[in-house]
Amino acid sequence: MKTQYSIILTIIASIVVAMLVLTYTTNNHAQNDADFWSIYFVRPAQQYNDFVIDNGTDATDFTYTVSSGDTVMHRDSVTVAPAHRTRITLPQNCHIRPITIVVTHDNNDKSLTKK
Repeated sequence: MKTQYSIILTIIASIVVAMLVLTYTTNNHAQNDADFWSIYFVRPAQQYNDFVIDNGTDATDFTYTVSSGDTVMHRDSVTVAPAHRTRITLPQNCHIRPITIVVTHDNNDKSLTKK
């Protein structure tokens, strides 16, 4: 009887400790990633050049420029709420290759290219 009680108590204590560690690491990880943003193509292997802006910052204003070679084909700005993603659907004339998309956010540029 004492053996069963100690086994059950050990299992419960292990579960509680594991939950506390998981909660701590999850909160710590979320705080470390609080100032990060990224961009990526929705379908990188296909002809469509629609892309996503993933905002992990507190700022919400993004601008982007779509160009092919030296020709600017489209330029716009978009608001993305903190901790949200927004899909940018480009006009039909922007679904060509080669294409470069440059996104600017808080004086930082990131780019996507399809050749």
